Amino acid sequence: MPGRGNYALQPLFVKDFAELAVEVAKGEETLELDAVGPEVYRYEHLLRAIRASTGAKCLLLQAPKWLAYAASKVLSLLTKDIVITKDEIEGLSRGLLTSKS
Repeated sequence: MPGRGNYALQPLFVKDFAELAVEVAKGEETLELDAVGPEVYRYEHLLRAIRASTGAKCLLLQAPKWLAYAASKVLSLLTKDIVITKDEIEGLSRGLLTSKS
């Protein structure tokens, strides 16, 4: 994981997001909304919860951001999927995944 994994984030349940999108689409006005869930998690805690709920047998390692990004590029090539982007790491680091309200 990039850094120490102590980044705050507020994941939103996909059904809640879909319902919000439908409601907003019914209106005519332009809106700016914080679409976040009610609970704040630390990145490392969320990864541990996902690992536990899926039964995955993986290690969670802390690494400097540059090394985590480099490793994600290799994993992206192997999995043919994007693991994490530089922008996502930056967003985590800057606290952009939580609501200020």
